[in-house]
Amino acid sequence: MKKNLFLPFLFSLGFASSCIRGEHSVKIIGSYPNKNVNICYLDSSAAYLTLNQTGLFGIRDSQIERLTDPSEETIPNFLGSCDGINVFILRYIGGYYSLRTREKLLFSDPSNLSSVQTIESFIQSPENWDNAIVNKNKVILEVKREGQWDLYLIDPKNNVAENLTNTLDVDELLSGVSGDLVVGYDIDNRCLFAIDLSTRKKTDLCNVDNADEVLFSKDGNIVAVQGETMRGGFAGLEDIVVFNRGKNKVYKIGIDFGINDPLFLRKVYGEKFVSFEIGRWKVDLGVFDAENRNFYRTDLTDESLDFILGHLDNGSVICEIEDKTGHGRLAIFALPDNTSNINLQRIDVNSEYDFRYVIKNVAIFYDSDNDCLVFFNGNNKNFYSPQLGQNREEFLAKLKDGKFLIRADDKVYFCDVDQFLNDPNNPDNYARKIADGLGDIFDENIKYSEDGRLYFTSGNVLYIYDQNTDQLESFVFDEENDVYPVAEVKGGAYFPNGEFCIVASQSAVYLINRAKGTSTRIFKGNLLTRDDSFRIFTQGQLIGFEYKDKNGFERVVIYNIKDGSRNEYGGFDQEIRRVEN
Repeated sequence: MKKNLFLPFLFSLGFASSCIRGEHSVKIIGSYPNKNVNICYLDSSAAYLTLNQTGLFGIRDSQIERLTDPSEETIPNFLGSCDGINVFILRYIGGYYSLRTREKLLFSDPSNLSSVQTIESFIQSPENWDNAIVNKNKVILEVKREGQWDLYLIDPKNNVAENLTNTLDVDELLSGVSGDLVVGYDIDNRCLFAIDLSTRKKTDLCNVDNADEVLFSKDGNIVAVQGETMRGGFAGLEDIVVFNRGKNKVYKIGIDFGINDPLFLRKVYGEKFVSFEIGRWKVDLGVFDAENRNFYRTDLTDESLDFILGHLDNGSVICEIEDKTGHGRLAIFALPDNTSNINLQRIDVNSEYDFRYVIKNVAIFYDSDNDCLVFFNGNNKNFYSPQLGQNREEFLAKLKDGKFLIRADDKVYFCDVDQFLNDPNNPDNYARKIADGLGDIFDENIKYSEDGRLYFTSGNVLYIYDQNTDQLESFVFDEENDVYPVAEVKGGAYFPNGEFCIVASQSAVYLINRAKGTSTRIFKGNLLTRDDSFRIFTQGQLIGFEYKDKNGFERVVIYNIKDGSRNEYGGFDQEIRRVEN
């Protein structure tokens, strides 16, 4: 690997300053020849593996612990980590529709794998449970005890379980969680309710026959719930309940629609707008402004809504609509200029435009006739095409704070959507070149960190652009194959975020140390991919990935960045054991 620093026209580059050996095995009851080992979850200090998706094993310092009863064949799924405790659901091989009393929640402390607990450790003799939601500091689920459903809040770190509802002879089910707000449904009284976890206050919201889907706005202030209500002698008619938490107001959409117009909730966006579909055969789009209590809909006659592609923050919606002949086209439906008009304003999109992305109040399209990008300004509802070059323009990635990257004439430009809105006709106002001499860049060549770092590759070259420091780096690999950015190593207490990243080719894995400007090939072989993506995991100081050996059996590699040690695990008849390097 060769590392190149090259100097874009507008700024200079720089760097941010900044095992135990031996055999360990565990006996498995029964014979399991040629079983594959898969990574289920990688913790900052331990790895969790499954054997052909059955059984759950924890590995710490090369020691293997089986976390489930060997006599119980289960399918473990990782639900999340709560205050350092990893939570799994154990589903029995009998299937999703088998008795749910045979399923368990498992709580595992990676620092002490022998301290595994199940849901029975917190709630004695639960008859049933379902729909567990795991957040950073809480686990919320519905539990049936002594014939009654209640919502429970579990703190696995401190071994505390609290019944949030605890109502005698009343059943409550969990509908959704956002931050410190829990939304549930009272079956007996057919009532939607919310619980504020900071105060434990329970507020009844609205009566509906059931609660199907719950969506939250980004700030958690708007909650939209799709449910059913009986009206006009007809049951099963869809309604949408909107709870504006900031104003403590509840709205019910759908009570005035006819029986042939069911509603289908789609999204809460722009902090206050709710989009949904109206109708079953000929479908219209509806938009509800939760703050101003205004409702708008499309007025489609010979056409029908097919797909909702994106939402602008001001309430505009990009859609694909279809006519009676099955021909589809794109259209933008915007809030009307006159608020007394209940119909959305329709803006047809050129038939040669392909939708790419929405950033704030700007929708980005690709003009296939002219190989350029076209921007729709949601503020003035006009289209703009300020070309940056003579050849094909590509939208590469959305960054944070309204920033994005596009490619034109083998150059990459850093763009600002707010500056575009101020002067949409002048590319020099919103676009700045950060790299040139690049070939095609596709989706699989791009990885983005929410901390503001972008990783993209062209051929055998990796480029790293740090939005925070305005620095660009490049690494050239001695690879015959193209390389792909796979993951950024999480920081935590071990090393700064972005110091390490992982790059893979078809047959190799590389660890990039940006602080030192070095690259280490930590694996060469037949890497395993699932769904066209590399099965590589990073967490803390550990990197885990899967590959196939010469016999076609799947193996797992756990690499420790801190000391460079590498352990391998494979499936064998009667046992799992670490493979010597």
